[in-house]
Amino acid sequence: MTNRETLRSLAELGASERRIIDRLDRSGSCWLWTGALDDRGRGRVSYHGRNLLHHRAVWEILVGPIPAGALLCHHCDNPTCANPDHLYVGDHRSNVMDMFSRGRHWTQTEPERAKVCGSGTFGTEGYAILREARRAGPDHSKWPRISPDEAKAITDDLHRANELAEQVREFVRTHLQKEASK
Repeated sequence: MTNRETLRSLAELGASERRIIDRLDRSGSCWLWTGALDDRGRGRVSYHGRNLLHHRAVWEILVGPIPAGALLCHHCDNPTCANPDHLYVGDHRSNVMDMFSRGRHWTQTEPERAKVCGSGTFGTEGYAILREARRAGPDHSKWPRISPDEAKAITDDLHRANELAEQVREFVRTHLQKEASK
């Protein structure tokens, strides 16, 4: 069954639901949000007393509830689209895998930033090692074996990341203090 077969008729919608649907340009394949957009290119609406992303509200209006904790992902890669046929219910893992498969993950679209953020040594090998260790649990005998050089590179990257995080925390604290003293 496709999403179209599950859609509620527009005639069944109440006034508040109709106001949301009427803010879509449905003339093309993607149903584009024509209201205000946030910094990530998505609309926000109030629906049943909740502040929702526009595509989630449209889904709930036309298709039904989204399971708790689930993401509503785009097949079309268009953040302003709210066409239920272009959306699917997923989780964080499926969304990230979809981003990687389409070359949209920030490490692929911003390779220079990825290098600065440590996707070199720690980002690839280091995270893979951490994932294996996390899966193995507290039994260290099941953790992956790494060479002393690999361990040092990972540790150095972690120290740099911790230093950067502390600098950011200090900047935020200073900014908040300045704002509070105004």
